[in-house]
Amino acid sequence: MPYFRNFTYYIDKRRWKYYFLLATLAMDSVK
Repeated sequence: MPYFRNFTYYIDKRRWKYYFLLATLAMDSVK
């Protein structure tokens, strides 16, 4: 179970980083 939780946490972390990158790109285009 803990392994599964760590796996989902890793996926969420990656997704967050992906969205953060998209946000920075959007801000750059707005500028």
